[in-house]
Amino acid sequence: MGSGRATYFFRLSPEGAAPGSERRASSALGEAVEVLNRAIVSLNFRREPIYLDDTALAGAPEYRRYTIAARRLPDLRRLRAAFAGRALHTTLDRWQAEVDAILSAG
Repeated sequence: MGSGRATYFFRLSPEGAAPGSERRASSALGEAVEVLNRAIVSLNFRREPIYLDDTALAGAPEYRRYTIAARRLPDLRRLRAAFAGRALHTTLDRWQAEVDAILSAG
């Protein structure tokens, strides 16, 4: 495991998926993934606007542009809202503990 790496987790809540309609649920899930992907690409894969909370973004001058973007860009707002956590790639045991904590938090 290297430094500066993490596994990111997002909650996908596809809207419009009717119970019992597997095709509609699959389509809605695909659309939810597309929204997240679009936001990540628009950030040029920068991590800070995803995992830093509002206070941390607003408190540091170097993140000011992300604070504004988080307010104005719908895709980034959805991405931040869907963010469930990250597991740092420090040691395997720590990574596994962080993954378990994120998954158990739901």
